[in-house]
Amino acid sequence: MPKRIEIKTLITFSILLVVVVVHRNWSDIWLGVGWILGYFATELDQIFYATVCNPHELSCQRVQSEIAKKDWKNAWRMLQDSKAERTKLPIHNIVTGLVLGVLGVWLVTSSLSILASGLVISLGIKLFLEFTLDKNQIDWYWLLPKPLRLKEIWGVLLLLQLFLLVR
Repeated sequence: MPKRIEIKTLITFSILLVVVVVHRNWSDIWLGVGWILGYFATELDQIFYATVCNPHELSCQRVQSEIAKKDWKNAWRMLQDSKAERTKLPIHNIVTGLVLGVLGVWLVTSSLSILASGLVISLGIKLFLEFTLDKNQIDWYWLLPKPLRLKEIWGVLLLLQLFLLVR
């Protein structure tokens, strides 16, 4: 599991580095800040789940007790160790990915905020990487009324990519 986190981090921040090197502009600082905020927004999903969505689970109660003791490092370690147990996360689902894809294209193309663009692009890349590297991709479809087959999952991704290419 730690190798996956390192690979995602490396890929996400190498894309940012390429953008900054190519542009060589001071506004890229705000792009970098937005990129970092978007990258860690998916990690806040774990904290939100442990404290609000499902606080009665044993691992969530342990994390809450560490937070109450203000032992942030141990709480973060416990969250990362028990990450596989949490499957119904508010941000880690296909609906958030699709909404982010459609609204993200609109925001990046029509907004003048470099910070918001960096946030949306980073969040989108991180969610896409986590989805493609996840062994249980079916867990991302927990908001949909019927379970989807793997062919349908890749069909939805293909349609989203075609929409982004046409745009």
